Amino acid sequence: MIRVSFSIVTYYTDLQDLQKLVNSIRQCKFPWALTFVDNSSSATIRDFCSRENLDYDDPGKNLGYGSGHNRVFRKYATKAHYHIAINPDVYFDADTFEPVLDHLDQHTDIGLCTPKVLYPDGQVQHLCKLVPSPFDLLVRRFIPPFLKGLMEERIKRYEMRNFDYHQNLEVPILSGCCMVLRDQALASCGLFDERFFLYLEDVDLSRRIYKEYRTLHFAQRHIVHQYQKSSYRKWSSLKLHLTSALQYFTKWGWFFDRERKRMNQRAKKANENKRLS
Repeated sequence: MIRVSFSIVTYYTDLQDLQKLVNSIRQCKFPWALTFVDNSSSATIRDFCSRENLDYDDPGKNLGYGSGHNRVFRKYATKAHYHIAINPDVYFDADTFEPVLDHLDQHTDIGLCTPKVLYPDGQVQHLCKLVPSPFDLLVRRFIPPFLKGLMEERIKRYEMRNFDYHQNLEVPILSGCCMVLRDQALASCGLFDERFFLYLEDVDLSRRIYKEYRTLHFAQRHIVHQYQKSSYRKWSSLKLHLTSALQYFTKWGWFFDRERKRMNQRAKKANENKRLS
């Protein structure tokens, strides 16, 4: 078995971003495999993978984010100890993932892990989340800026900003920009739900894994994420975000989601000694 299978889902992705990420992966000192799933069927990306001698998978149509990664999960099921689903706009240092994987080897109750995520300027991205309610997503995405101050405390609680991001945290919802997934966790909890074309598929998978395993924000190592936030700039992406939100709350419950309350209480209790003053 290889130690890690990396999967990257692309859609007319900038080659500079891809080269930066590929260079990062090639620095890893453990046995790894890398597969590009190209939802754009782009000749540019296909030629790039050919030049770089990389595994290129053209599904023939845009499958969406989760479905693209699932193709790689299925390909390497039982052949890799861990699967890393990573965004094309991420890069990292050579020593980033070895300590993460060692920690997972030592703590088999952790099914999902994400390193600390930074902006290119070194600022922390607050991507640790509690399990969301409809109101949490509404406030965070649609409340106009002049009203956000009134909801600042609620947003901080949802993004777990009252906990120290420089310490390891038990987090029920981790970002899809970089998900380090235990193969056994995917086997027992399932892959990405392919009904989600884009957005909230990471929320759905995180909470399913959190039911059976611990899910961890690993603060000792970091990645850099350039974070496009396309749903804030494009109507088509916003429409997909809204569609996924409807699908998510229809699946798990709009206002009567008892599991959401239990999961959030569990996370708060687990991190009680890591609160910021």
